Amino acid sequence: DNSALESVRSFVLPYYERVSSRAEVRADVAFHRALFGERGYGAVATADIFKTLGASDADGWAERTLVGSNATVVIVGEVDVDAVAQAARDAFGSWAIGAKAPPPPPASRPTPTVVVTPRGGATQVEVRLGCRLPDGGGEAVPAIAARLLWRRLQQDLRTESGSTFGAHVAARQLRGGVNDLQIRTAIENA
Repeated sequence: DNSALESVRSFVLPYYERVSSRAEVRADVAFHRALFGERGYGAVATADIFKTLGASDADGWAERTLVGSNATVVIVGEVDVDAVAQAARDAFGSWAIGAKAPPPPPASRPTPTVVVTPRGGATQVEVRLGCRLPDGGGEAVPAIAARLLWRRLQQDLRTESGSTFGAHVAARQLRGGVNDLQIRTAIENA
């Protein structure tokens, strides 16, 4: 409905524009585009994109995405399993299955890129490194490698050089079999 869309444009979009103008958000968008390209995981939504969308775009997305085949119900706690299973069937059993949304297309392999985003007055510099891992496969080996790399960076950057309070390392397996490794740390300006 257009009144809901106008409400979003009036109240949410100005906030989103302010947030999108922040250096760390601009850097995050540039980082993902450099790592994944312009499609799939590199296609980060910006305020400019939201300005071009209409109610039919939102409706179409909801019809394709909010379907039973994309849903998972998880119930945790000390419960009567049979009663909870029946309640879940009662609540969601009539939900249309729909076609499962396809995963985003795999991004092309990026060329090595350096992204610099100025942030005036900053007392620290954020350093972020990302690399695409081979697509497919499991999560175990990248997760172990990320943990070992984290330990090494903690030793080198925090304990020995004292240049940071710590590094963050994560290996992720995204929908569509796309895998990456990301490293992030903040270093005091000299």
